[in-house]
Amino acid sequence: MRLPGRSLALVILAVVGIGSWWWLSEQREEIAIDDQPRHPDSYFRNLDVVRHGIDGKGEMRVNAEYAEHFENDAWVHLRAIDATGLADGPDWRLRANEGRLSDDGVQLEARGDVVLSRPGENTAGMQLRTDTLSVNTDAQIATTKDSVLITQGGSEISGRGMWASLADDYLRLESDVEAYYAK
Repeated sequence: MRLPGRSLALVILAVVGIGSWWWLSEQREEIAIDDQPRHPDSYFRNLDVVRHGIDGKGEMRVNAEYAEHFENDAWVHLRAIDATGLADGPDWRLRANEGRLSDDGVQLEARGDVVLSRPGENTAGMQLRTDTLSVNTDAQIATTKDSVLITQGGSEISGRGMWASLADDYLRLESDVEAYYAK
């Protein structure tokens, strides 16, 4: 049995239509939680927080122009960050456009024009610039996967990816390392 041209075209269109309807119904997704508007359960202006160790000594001070916390979120979100290490060892200071601090104050994640600096002892101070930086205050470790530029006096070292111990000034760049040393 042969179908006339119009009948064949209608059957093909019907099959394509049913197939499209089925495929589209399979593609439906629920709205992602991140796409829904969130409202903070608390917010702060000119936040000044000091994290203390078990011995009661200050370990880190974090200042932010604005901070907010959301329900069921383990982070305090910060804008215009200025953090200082208070633990024993070399002083360090971190500045960034924004970031977040874990509820327990152990983890600080900074992003946007991040500058980590340390004054020098009888030498020029060190300044590290990157886009993102994560600091664990318990371990006094700073890490990033982004490009890093380190300056000290007239010397520069650049690379990608970094692991640094803030307690003993040990720093390791992961790749693409270039150095310029000025006397």
